[in-house]
Amino acid sequence: MIYFVHGPDRLLAREAAHAIAVDLDPDGSNTSWLDGRETSFASVATAIGAASFFGSPRIVIVADLLARASRDADTSESIDGDDERPGRGRAELESLILAVPESHHLIMFEPSLSSVPAVFRNAAPGAKVIAGEPPRGSALIAWIEAVALQAECRIDRRAAQRLAEALYPQSWDRKPSNPRYDRPPDLARLKAEVEKLALVAHPGPITVDHIAMLTPGGPDQRVFRFLDAALGNDLRSSLDELERLLAGGEEPAMLLAQPVVGGHGDNETAGTPTSSCHRPGRTCGSQPQDRSHP
Repeated sequence: MIYFVHGPDRLLAREAAHAIAVDLDPDGSNTSWLDGRETSFASVATAIGAASFFGSPRIVIVADLLARASRDADTSESIDGDDERPGRGRAELESLILAVPESHHLIMFEPSLSSVPAVFRNAAPGAKVIAGEPPRGSALIAWIEAVALQAECRIDRRAAQRLAEALYPQSWDRKPSNPRYDRPPDLARLKAEVEKLALVAHPGPITVDHIAMLTPGGPDQRVFRFLDAALGNDLRSSLDELERLLAGGEEPAMLLAQPVVGGHGDNETAGTPTSSCHRPGRTCGSQPQDRSHP
């Protein structure tokens, strides 16, 4: 059996790969971890084809093998893209897939990849794919609360949301419409932040004040989304963005002044001919000039 475990979240991907290995080999006696950045396809094939102790299934976990191959100049197109031209990397991958015995298990651990490369899908159509997709919105808030409990501390939903907004203001609650601009929540970073806050807050709960004092905020571009929607007369989107900004603790008066300031700024910089200062026969602050007499 072949498993493909990928990101974007490294912590979730690692936990998934480890859980598969423990389920298949509880005592770990027949499990091998290989670093794909320093191991060739042939070496992985040799490891997965080796006999195991007492006839038990052998488990080989290889990390970053395809990610390393995708950075190699002569295999990047065949690994990352949809190009189906045969190449050395593709041939090596196909040989590795064919070398996996039915009784053994190969776990391809690729935490830096956010999707399955086309070349792997074609080479191993029967592989089981596990995505390390981080939770968002209310699920992420619940995850932060659970991590706080693991750290022997407490954090309420309001403080947990403030922490998520501080670190990932644009993406904590939803994916952006354009995947290119997605910055998924990093659960390892969030976990480290919660554990730090738990130490400071001990023996009490983590509060919004702790987060404001100790957590560096990420760049917040939500105000620009609000401005774009407001200036574009998109009432529904502007109200949605305004609600998110107010929930994040923004000052209402400052937010409502933004479209006015933004609108004035556009008129001042645009220099459109509709302005009275740009009409023929007028100067700024003067009445129209009478050109009927020489």
